[in-house]
Amino acid sequence: MPKREFEKKANKLKELGDQGLLYKAQNPVSRNPAVTREYRQDMIKRIWNQYEQNNPEFGKKLIDRVTKRMQPDHVWKLQLGGLDNVKIKNF
Repeated sequence: MPKREFEKKANKLKELGDQGLLYKAQNPVSRNPAVTREYRQDMIKRIWNQYEQNNPEFGKKLIDRVTKRMQPDHVWKLQLGGLDNVKIKNF
């Protein structure tokens, strides 16, 4: 994980902790595999919309990265009471 991403995530978790919103969830935490699929599909759509006309080869490389190497993660960890949903926005 890039340092900047890690710092954003750590800061958000600290903020949630300061608000008293974090707690240890009971294991196993339920997950919906459709959430990850939906997120990846949205990323692919955004990449293609941005690069299809001007730089399709770069777009294909990004899509390859999203489908083969990217592992989306929750900012608010499920194990700490976060929800298993897609919320695409800057946190």
